[in-house]
Amino acid sequence: MNKKEYLDCLSRELGSLPYNDVKEITDEIEAHFDMAMAEGKTEEQISDDLGDVKELAQSYINCTPYKLPQVLKEKEPKKKSSVGARIFSVFICCLAVPITALWVSIDVAIAARIFTSSGVFIFRLSRFGSYGAYKFAALMNQIGSVFYVIFLGCLLYFGIRLLIAAGRKFIRLNRKLWTRGF
Repeated sequence: MNKKEYLDCLSRELGSLPYNDVKEITDEIEAHFDMAMAEGKTEEQISDDLGDVKELAQSYINCTPYKLPQVLKEKEPKKKSSVGARIFSVFICCLAVPITALWVSIDVAIAARIFTSSGVFIFRLSRFGSYGAYKFAALMNQIGSVFYVIFLGCLLYFGIRLLIAAGRKFIRLNRKLWTRGF
């Protein structure tokens, strides 16, 4: 199997992973192909050395380490973390903690507003008969309150999702800075 076929098959097998992860994995395998071809191996030999595509893809999906042949190991010397990178890493952590705390407090405030709005809605609904000539206005107010609660719920949901995604990216960046430097 040549390089293009191997990478296409690997991409199909990794279909359950997010696009960025699939791209990162295929780029890594493509780099292994390029390094081995620079040493004089053919694409077919390299694909045979890498082994079964399904097995390789399954190891990535299960997050289990896959033993690549020694010839294909990365030959670039690993960078060691510099003191400056570690100081920068600590500095951005000191900035990230208060920002995260502020974000969480905003999410908690939104959640509290949802609960109070729901309670006010139920209270107003129980007194609906006492509005007299203003029943239409009261009804429109209630409908507006429902949409307000729905809006706040969506805001809370997407805010929490964004916080989790940003947290994962921040942890990856920080780990990379701490171990490899700039």
